[in-house]
Amino acid sequence: MTKAPPRDVVRWLYWVVLALLPLIALWMAQRDRARPVVQTSARDLPAYHLIKEEDLRRRAAADGEVKGETQPAGDTLTGHYTRRAINANRPLLKDDVGPATDPKLMTDVLVVPIPMSAMLLQGDAPAPGAVVSVAALRQAGNDVKREVVLDEALVLDLTRKGDEQYIVLAVPAKAWPDYLSKTSGAKLVIAQRAR
Repeated sequence: MTKAPPRDVVRWLYWVVLALLPLIALWMAQRDRARPVVQTSARDLPAYHLIKEEDLRRRAAADGEVKGETQPAGDTLTGHYTRRAINANRPLLKDDVGPATDPKLMTDVLVVPIPMSAMLLQGDAPAPGAVVSVAALRQAGNDVKREVVLDEALVLDLTRKGDEQYIVLAVPAKAWPDYLSKTSGAKLVIAQRAR
């Protein structure tokens, strides 16, 4: 027959466990609070994709996972666009996302990089998210003929490849044949539109 432990030991263990439980809960809450909450992509997102609510998730970042400045978890990114392809469940960095834009400027478009050497800029180089107009200049004898190619196009990005800098435009797919015929062999003029 086994002897029951003395009542004092059971009571003492009860009070120790009772005192440790709040400390353990406080430690766990503090540990989770120290991890930043980040926005991540819910699925693989292609470059220059218009972000919808179902494309995003919020979660606590793992230690050392975030390299760079992330998008604040409270910011809504619906209506913004991706500036590069993003793998699923990866924290979104500020450089990954372009500014909010009019969805009609991102619907059914082709992404077209235009080398800066093939264009003239009216004013400063437009920033990502700017709306520009595009015209073509052609030399015809002693005259220069100017023809409007696009009334409005969205500047998606400014990028560099080697020594050449490019402006990346969202060209409406329905305007693509017209864009090709008007710009072939022409110098382009990019002008930022007032909003």
